[in-house]
Amino acid sequence: MGKKPNERRNLTKASALLQSNDVPELTNTQKIARVVLAKGGFLYDIELPKESILIPNVCLVSLPARFRNVLWIKRGSFVIVEKLDTGTKVWGDIVEVLLPNQIKTLKANNIWPGDFDDTKQEEHENQTNISDDGVSDDEFVNPNHKMQYFDDDE
Repeated sequence: MGKKPNERRNLTKASALLQSNDVPELTNTQKIARVVLAKGGFLYDIELPKESILIPNVCLVSLPARFRNVLWIKRGSFVIVEKLDTGTKVWGDIVEVLLPNQIKTLKANNIWPGDFDDTKQEEHENQTNISDDGVSDDEFVNPNHKMQYFDDDE
């Protein structure tokens, strides 16, 4: 048994999207957002830039059926979402997943939201902080074992 024709067609469309360096044009209903959490069931929590008080900061969006089992979106990825006019809990749909070269082009064209400018630099600074127990975050700590503390008095 081979793949279904629709699945094959969607796979070729998705691979073409991933290989293209074209910068997408944003419409009035589309916004750039960061993926905060994968909820399951092809639903994702996204963080929108703080442009308006009317739009909530964290919204629930869905991945369209044509991208399911073709694209996997990691936490921290940037996507373009389109607002739906339905009154459900789902705020919108993911239209496109942005690649690093597309993000650079958007920043060069001043289309990139200012809230998402230095996210990687801030994450790196937060990761290299040293915690109270003297262990830096870069060191591997096995979560399956309890931390053992030794007193210097003995």
